[in-house]
Amino acid sequence: MQVSLEKAGEIRRKMTVVVPADEFEKAISGRLRQIGGSVRLPGFRPGKVPRKILESRFGKQASQEAAAELIESHLKKALQQEELFPAGGSEIEPVNVERGQDLEFIADFDVYPTVPVLQLDGHKLEKPVCEITEADIDVTIETIRKQRRSWHTKDTASVAGDKLLIDFMGLIDGVAFDGGSAENYEVEIGAGKVLPDLEKGLVGLVAGDEKIIDASFPEDYQSQEVAGKNAQFEVIVREIYAPKLPELDEDFVHLFGVEDGQLATLRQEVNNNLQREYEERLRQAMSDRVMQALLELNPIELPRRLVEEEQNRMLQSSQQKMERAGMRASQAPKRDEFAEEASRRVRLGLILREIIQINAIKVDAERIRARLQGLAANYEDPESFISWHYQDKDRMAQIEGMVMEEQVIEEMLKQAEVEEVNTPFSEFMASKAV
Repeated sequence: MQVSLEKAGEIRRKMTVVVPADEFEKAISGRLRQIGGSVRLPGFRPGKVPRKILESRFGKQASQEAAAELIESHLKKALQQEELFPAGGSEIEPVNVERGQDLEFIADFDVYPTVPVLQLDGHKLEKPVCEITEADIDVTIETIRKQRRSWHTKDTASVAGDKLLIDFMGLIDGVAFDGGSAENYEVEIGAGKVLPDLEKGLVGLVAGDEKIIDASFPEDYQSQEVAGKNAQFEVIVREIYAPKLPELDEDFVHLFGVEDGQLATLRQEVNNNLQREYEERLRQAMSDRVMQALLELNPIELPRRLVEEEQNRMLQSSQQKMERAGMRASQAPKRDEFAEEASRRVRLGLILREIIQINAIKVDAERIRARLQGLAANYEDPESFISWHYQDKDRMAQIEGMVMEEQVIEEMLKQAEVEEVNTPFSEFMASKAV
């Protein structure tokens, strides 16, 4: 076997492999013997078909199958010989597969890129530090009250916070458009569920009012048919409802499983829940900041096949979600729309892979169990949830990946210069990641 290697780019390689003609012919003969041992032809017993007839009937098939087997086996040998590890597989181009001649093929593949920065020594990262205040607890309890509110019809004009039952028809240039009309439709003023102009136009109305409200669709509206256009909505108000919040009494407290019915106990439980939410959000925020730093420090070239495979996985996942939601898979985003995120995921995966190898990080079994217990706490039967994961390798692989990522983040944070920054709890929880 002869092997020649061409560097076609930073990570792209082209490897030409030549297999001697006698080895090729020997492989063909072997395939013909296998075929002859199983084929049934009239007038011949199994295994007794003459070689000449086998050559005539199955020579081309044997040659093709022998070539495929030799390409596969010699590609592996050549990669081992050259100490190369393709990222995402190889594209094979047969150059010569004629009998009586050397078998020749070219393997085109990417190797894993070198990741230049595997540590965050001296890199500065901010860590938001929050104190949960009584005001934060008040806001949370008020939110809970709003979720439990009841509605009562009212005769006075609508104000922010009221809910209206309306009929409406939307027109653009005097023509109705798809999805622009409904009857007995509920709109809560201030909830932001409809166009801002339409919501604003519903203030100050009473039951029985009819009104034409001008409203503009934003340029990035999900329906391209109406995006960026001006519309008129003919609205009829059927009913107006005012909210009534529950009293902060024992009955309200009991709704949340607080046995003593004391508001102070409920406030403590709310505080504990907010603390858990903060810790989880902080963990995710620090993870995002470490990942972003690693991405910025490592603008590496990506193996194209790995990116394509990740795009395909993301597309398939999106299509499955659409189908589960009762929508057509064809409504999912196009494959190319996943290119940027797929590239980001692949780059992070390559960086983390190197960090794990260099630091010899092993996934901690106890942390896996603790992670599962934390996730299981939200379920009625935690042990069943945990057992369900341990019974399936794919489910466990997801948990192991989460834990391994946490261990990598912790290793990186040990190296970085972490500056604690006092941040209001509400501000931090409302902010976007990173």
